[in-house]
Formats: sequence, structure tokens, C-alpha cells
Amino acid sequence: MKQIVFVASLALLMLTAPACATWKEDLRKCQIGSTYEKDAIKSCRKVIEDFKNRPDKQKEVAIAWDALASDANFVEKNIGQAAEYYSNSILADGGKHFPRVFNYRGDVYRKLGRYDKAIADFEHLIKTMPTDSIYGEPYDKQEAWAYLGRVYYEKKDHKQAADNLAKGYFAVRNNIDFKEILKFYGFDNEKNVKAYKNGKYTPPQLASSKPVAQSQGSRRGSSRVSSSHAPLNDGLYRSSDPNFSMGDPSLDF
Repeated sequence: MKQIVFVASLALLMLTAPACATWKEDLRKCQIGSTYEKDAIKSCRKVIEDFKNRPDKQKEVAIAWDALASDANFVEKNIGQAAEYYSNSILADGGKHFPRVFNYRGDVYRKLGRYDKAIADFEHLIKTMPTDSIYGEPYDKQEAWAYLGRVYYEKKDHKQAADNLAKGYFAVRNNIDFKEILKFYGFDNEKNVKAYKNGKYTPPQLASSKPVAQSQGSRRGSSRVSSSHAPLNDGLYRSSDPNFSMGDPSLDF
């Protein structure tokens, strides 16, 4: 009886070992990307198809969707498709395998001009990623602050932009894409960043802000004023556009 069980187990092992090796090779090719591996996209889609109904393999599915998204974003320059693929990656395992996927999708939304959705993704990562007791704020969280700052810079909300860029400064200080933005606020000088955090430095764009205008309906000498500034955006977004969920309605905050 023991011999029969042993033979059966050995046969099962021989059958499953090649299959295991195959999907691992597919995942390896998938992660390398089409720039270096001609079958990368095909391998990604095979992993997704093989494991889409396997609860124990959703990490692998998420990795494959993330790889497809990166390929669309950086190689094919198809940012609309990249947003959809990043959403599928998040749907697979909630972004657990790679939290930075929220930063990547948020930046794609920024490129698409969907600032509300971009803000929601960056805020989501910031709120859900804990601070390390030894090393402080993790890199991905600092990066989210910087990316959020870039969104507000493009929206010309300089106070929000400066606040978030200062928090995420160390994640992007050597990033060429942020060079001009940091310089714009005087944050190309690290001393200014530290001084801003301590309330001892004001970027020119904030220092030169126009004073609040007096209300036309107020009497001479009255202290009543009307502000020209819109209320600060708290980073939360509740979609009024049901056609732009990019496959991920659960994240329309």
C-alpha cells in the first residue's frame, strides 16, 4: 500500500513540476518587459488567464497586470490603457503586493488631466501606508506626497503644492521631472525646504500673493472681506463621472 501511495505521489509531482516551472518562466518574462523579452506581453496575458480564478495566485495576476501597465505607459505611451491595466492590478489584490501601483496610476490620471482621481490615489496611499517606527515615512509615501504636490502645482494651488512637495522632497530631489517644479518654489535648495517646514521660509509664489480684496457691498471702514480663494481640497473625490472608473469603481472615493 505504501508503495502505491509513493508511486502516485511521485507521478503527481512529475506532472505538476513542469507546469510550475512554466508559469514561473512566464512571470519572469512578463516582469522583464517587451523591451528585453519579445514574448513578455504574451507571457503576462497567459499568467492572467491561467490564474484569474485562483484566489491563491492573485499576487501573480496583479504583478502581470502591473507589468502590462508599465509597458503601455513607458513603452507604447498609451496612458489610457495603462490606467486600465493599473486598475486591474489593484482589483486583483488591492495593491498589497506593490502599494506604489497607486502612485503609478495616480500619475497616469495626472497625465490624462483627471486631477480628482489622481489626488484620490495619492491620498489613498498616504492614508493607508503606516510610518515605520525606525525609518520613518517610507519612500512610497514620500513619493506620493511629491506626486500630489505636482498635481497641485499644475492646478496652480501653490500652498497645497508647496506643502506636499516639502513632505516628499527627499523622494524626488534627484528626479529630473521635478527639477523645474522644485526650483519654482525655491526647493532646489534643501535649506529652504527645511526652513519652509519650520515656518521660516516662504516661497515667492506665496509671499507675493495678492491681499484679500474688500467686498464691494461693504461700507467704508468695515472689516468685512470676501476671499478670492477656493476652499482647500481635502484630497477626497466622489465621482460624478460614472464612465471613467477605468475598471475600478471601488476606488471612486
